[in-house]
Amino acid sequence: MPVKILLTGIPGTGKTTIGDYLRDTKEYLHINMEDQTVTSQILNIYQFVDELANNDKNIVVTWGFVPNESQTDIVLYFRNRGFSLIWLDGNREAARAAFNKRGDVSEELFELQLKRINEFDVIQKILPTTYNSFKNDSSFKDISVISKELLLLAL
Repeated sequence: MPVKILLTGIPGTGKTTIGDYLRDTKEYLHINMEDQTVTSQILNIYQFVDELANNDKNIVVTWGFVPNESQTDIVLYFRNRGFSLIWLDGNREAARAAFNKRGDVSEELFELQLKRINEFDVIQKILPTTYNSFKNDSSFKDISVISKELLLLAL
C-alpha cells in the first residue's frame, strides 16, 4: 500500500527539503503546495486531493499553509483521504535562521505565520503527529535520519 504524507509545520523546519529528499532518494512523488506553478493548475483542491489519494505511488505533499478555516479544512481533508499528517516544529530561533537564509521571503512573513499558528490554535484543530527536525544544539538533524524517522511515523 502506498505511503501518503502531508508534511506541514512552522516555516524554516525543512518541509520542502525533506520532500525533495524523499523524491530524489525514495522515488516519492513530491507535491510542493507552495510552488505557484503547481497550485495555479489546481482547479478543485478536493478533487486534487482525491486524485492523489487514489494514486498508486508514494506521495509527500509539503505545505506551509495559512492557518484559517478554509485551509485547515483542506488539511483535514488530506487526513480523511488517508494521508499521514506530520507537523514539523522545533527550535523557533533555528527555524527563523533557516527561513531567513532562503532570502526570497521576508522575516515579517515568518512572524505572521507563527502568529497565525498560535492565534488559530492550528495544532489543536488538526491534531497532527509532531516531529522536531532539529537536534538539541539547534542544528538540523541529518536529512537521512529525518526521512527515516518520518517514514516510520507515517506507517
